[in-house]
Amino acid sequence: MNLLLLLIKIVSGIVIGAIIAYAIFLVVTIIDKEITKGSAYGFTIGMPKDEAFNVAKENYKQKEIYVVLPLNHPAYEPDKVILFTETDRLILQPENLWYFSFNKNYPDLLALFFENNKLVKIDRHRKYFELP
Repeated sequence: MNLLLLLIKIVSGIVIGAIIAYAIFLVVTIIDKEITKGSAYGFTIGMPKDEAFNVAKENYKQKEIYVVLPLNHPAYEPDKVILFTETDRLILQPENLWYFSFNKNYPDLLALFFENNKLVKIDRHRKYFELP
């Protein structure tokens, strides 16, 4: 009986430890940043759209990046992977908000805000879970 009780305590401790470790992982990996001065993620506030496009192209050429905005363009449908081609540059150029997703299964987003052809804000958000 003492052996069974000891086994239950060990298994309970492992389960509780795993739950706590997972909760810590979720909290530690959250990114929620808004940048309006300086640089972040390779982008610099004040850089022109063409330069921002080139930075995105270089930084994300080996990754699957999904276009979230602009939604009003027929070239970008849900789950469309952007390849940062010259066609993509022409489509994004007139837009003042570029919104990209790094993962379609959970919120992992980068938003670039432009005014007068210059980058004015970088918004980065990642969360491996969603609360109801």
